[in-house]
Amino acid sequence: PVSPSAGSPVSRTLGTPPGAWNDALIKIRPKSKSRSLSARRSTLLQTIKDPQSLYDPAADKAKGGNSGRPIKNTRQKSSSVPVPKAEVSGELELERILQNEYEPPLDLATFGRFCEDEFNEEHLSFLLIVREFKTAKPTGVQYIQALTAITEKFIKQGAESQVNVAGRMCENVIKKVAQLNNNPMSDEKKGNEDYALFKETEDEVFSLLSHDVFPRFKNEHALRFQVTQAKRQALWCCYRQETPTFRAFFTYPNPVDAVHARLHRILEFFCVVVGGIESYLYGTPYAYAATLITSAFRSTCGPRLDVLSWIVIFILDPVVRKLGLMTTRYVKNKARRFADVAMTFFLLTLFLAALFQVQILEWIVLGMVSPGPLIHVFTDDV
Repeated sequence: PVSPSAGSPVSRTLGTPPGAWNDALIKIRPKSKSRSLSARRSTLLQTIKDPQSLYDPAADKAKGGNSGRPIKNTRQKSSSVPVPKAEVSGELELERILQNEYEPPLDLATFGRFCEDEFNEEHLSFLLIVREFKTAKPTGVQYIQALTAITEKFIKQGAESQVNVAGRMCENVIKKVAQLNNNPMSDEKKGNEDYALFKETEDEVFSLLSHDVFPRFKNEHALRFQVTQAKRQALWCCYRQETPTFRAFFTYPNPVDAVHARLHRILEFFCVVVGGIESYLYGTPYAYAATLITSAFRSTCGPRLDVLSWIVIFILDPVVRKLGLMTTRYVKNKARRFADVAMTFFLLTLFLAALFQVQILEWIVLGMVSPGPLIHVFTDDV
């Protein structure tokens, strides 16, 4: 497919602030063999009638390959449903999605279905059709027929899949197509076809998708994927990998979900305070022991055996997201495990001090440990 020109403002990478897409989540699809020009030209008019086949061939086959618009989507429009806030970073690019270079769930078919949910499939279809038109490079009568079909479907006022662009752009395209229809190309004029006729409109539609639908797609899928991954890690005994390995079990999550990290720190702070009160009133270290065990499990194998992580993932996190109290932010932080190991060491010291009634050491360590979780609650340094 032909990309927007290098100097065009829409050709830039749509990166986001430093933070969270784990590189392993963005998997590049192996390049497939492209269709020949003759095959593209022979099916171009049919593709214009049924553009869904460009981004979701499986759905097209399910319809029996019939042309025309698919059955109208009856699901609620996504833009009318509150989308959980999330920040996603990494080199995830709309351009590469349009070229279908990513594996699911970031592939073109998934993005196409998301556009349908957003009632924006006409913009995606237009971009893909124009790129197919420029790649196929039809000539003579086929060229005029393709221009006319694209204009009738996407550009004209009241068109079946009219794109939302400035009226001036539409008028320019319609005028040029009308001139070509009034003065058909003769054989000697072949080779003078203008395949950049839709360029201005294409750039405008690309910009619309870039700044509207695409950010929501990134955020929603990042949130859905990462939350699902966290639940699968916590319920490792139910969602085991096909070939479980020792190394995979003891892998620590990276990137870290800032919401989970903050809620976990709140619970840790609460447990440490309860442990201090218990030790002062009853002289027993049971709360310290429980917190020590969960911290040791978390520092070795992430949320898989950590009871506090289970409480965060399955109880607190859904409530916080429902109320919109925190903005999800995934942060790459390789030092996070070291911080949990350090916390485990301090908790072990607290437990031993409480067990052997060394109150001075206990209160010193308690004073050192308690501020840490509170600081992490109110900062992005997770």
